[in-house]
Amino acid sequence: MLEGIRKRTKSLTVLFIFGAIILVFVFWGATPGGKKLDDRIVATIDGDPIMIEDYMELYQRQVDYYKNTFKDAFTAEMAEQMNLKYLTLDILINRTMALRAAEELDIKATVEEVQAQIADIGAFQVDGVFNKEQYIKVLGANRMKPGPFEKSVGDDIVSEKIRESITAGVTVSDQEIKQAYLLEFREVDLKFVGFDPTSFKAGVSVTDEEAGKYMEANAELFMVPLKVQAFYAHADYEKIEDSVEVTAGDLQDFYDRNIQRFQKPPEVKARHILIRPAYDNPDPEVAKTEARRKASGILKRIKKGEGFKGLAIRYSEDPGSASKGGDLGWFARGVMVKQFEEAAFTLNKSEVSGLVETPFGFHIIQLLDQHDAGVKELAEVKSEITSELRYMKARSKADDIVRALEGPFMDAVDESALREVVTSHPEVEWGSTPLFSSDDPSVELLGNETLKGVVFTMNKGEASKAIETDTGIYILRVIDRVEPHVPAYAEISDKVQEALVATKARYAASEKAEEFLKRVQGGADFDSTKVEGGSPFKQTGLFGKAQQIVPVIGASIQENRALFELTMDSPLYGNVLASNGKYYVLKLSNLNDPDLARLEEPEFVGRMSSALKAEKDDKALGVWLEGLRKGSEILVYDERL
Repeated sequence: MLEGIRKRTKSLTVLFIFGAIILVFVFWGATPGGKKLDDRIVATIDGDPIMIEDYMELYQRQVDYYKNTFKDAFTAEMAEQMNLKYLTLDILINRTMALRAAEELDIKATVEEVQAQIADIGAFQVDGVFNKEQYIKVLGANRMKPGPFEKSVGDDIVSEKIRESITAGVTVSDQEIKQAYLLEFREVDLKFVGFDPTSFKAGVSVTDEEAGKYMEANAELFMVPLKVQAFYAHADYEKIEDSVEVTAGDLQDFYDRNIQRFQKPPEVKARHILIRPAYDNPDPEVAKTEARRKASGILKRIKKGEGFKGLAIRYSEDPGSASKGGDLGWFARGVMVKQFEEAAFTLNKSEVSGLVETPFGFHIIQLLDQHDAGVKELAEVKSEITSELRYMKARSKADDIVRALEGPFMDAVDESALREVVTSHPEVEWGSTPLFSSDDPSVELLGNETLKGVVFTMNKGEASKAIETDTGIYILRVIDRVEPHVPAYAEISDKVQEALVATKARYAASEKAEEFLKRVQGGADFDSTKVEGGSPFKQTGLFGKAQQIVPVIGASIQENRALFELTMDSPLYGNVLASNGKYYVLKLSNLNDPDLARLEEPEFVGRMSSALKAEKDDKALGVWLEGLRKGSEILVYDERL
């Protein structure tokens, strides 16, 4: 399974680099305060920095992706085995280098391309049409600002242009399609002999001297991790908000001090009729000419006096506004694509435009109303300000409450004294943990990375300062701390001997499997050759890749795809296959190739061709990126990952 995930990760590495970061929001984050610039750099490329906030944002999104994909099967240990931290950094390094190469090649994204890309994102649309307020709202919910987001969209467009230029010459032949089809849909039946380490344990003996040396050589296997016991108190923002009062004076003062936030730009209210070129027409120019002809005919009817609204309902091809007579509502500059905006803002009230061509097609626009620039009244933004002030006051109050505990937490002589301190502050919640390590799922503190990062750096008896988190303010006192250590051999001799016996048994099983494979490779008959510890011969039965797991053996097909490359002329699998703690030697006994008639189906062949093309594209992009890396000096600050 792990190898399959690694392959998926490599594919995603290319995907993220080339045009897949729209709405992933990688290249913006709040800059942590109080840190030097150098402390926020995780890597440099020829001196150019990659910032820790970019890295952390993308790493979390990778983790979220794998959690959503593999559910409970994806764990912190699996992320470490996948080397996900460095793979994440690779994405940022490769993407940065790709964009630098684009700059050297003068590959750019135009303002119109960026606007069209953003306008086409469903999350920013209302009734199928881009909406500026929705745009700002969605960005705000994701802690984004328009400028950096629009730059990331431009980078995505540039990346896609690079992809197209690098993969333009990649083709897929009919023979490649046929070979891929055979391998993908072939069924195989394997004969195998297995070697189970448990059957070798009885013949394994270990001495205390051997076990002691084994423990010394593999001390990390028996390491007891760092453990701490902590007492903590917590002031929760949400609960404190209920006790916070926001006065009329507070509202007015905030409004006056932040008046720039409430500026209203010039706005217009318009409706339109959109005629799109037919996308299924094989000749784009013919499609555009036909769309222009149709739009011109509608414009003539409007000029003769027919109702704009009725024509929009009948003919407009904008699904979001047609049923409303083409009404787009109010919008400011920067919302619509450039050509549409320029036309709308030059019209007088009730005036109808000529034909306006945009990337979407041909528009006829009627200006319904317009507003000059102004300022939103306090009444319009009262709810927004109240919510923000209530949250700010709750944070401030929580901070005051917990900071008042800093001295008492430091002075308390024991846990009993700490309990007396917190019980006199009803606003705080508190608790005491058992001794716990960093991977203990039952401890509340480990649910927050900030608290986790603090508590394991503290010494016994040490109290923290107030610690700000997303949900509230915490303060900690370490009651006990047990450093990581390897117990004395006498304390865990049984555990060490058991581990050594298992290791020797695995080695013996593996050696016997290798011995059997070598003898068969040397000409011995697979069916009649006997090796100590080998199980009776068994069959998997016919199976294909769609089953994902090799029957009986339980090995991942994704990790052993070469099984489907065996032929009756060369039936022996060339490696010992390890699965579920056992070792197997396999031989093809039967295969069933798929019916070639499917290769006569154009739609099926098209899908096969597209999949192969994507695979070859990824390889070409990988080779190109590797070439860029070889020509650059890349420094990685491992301790910051």
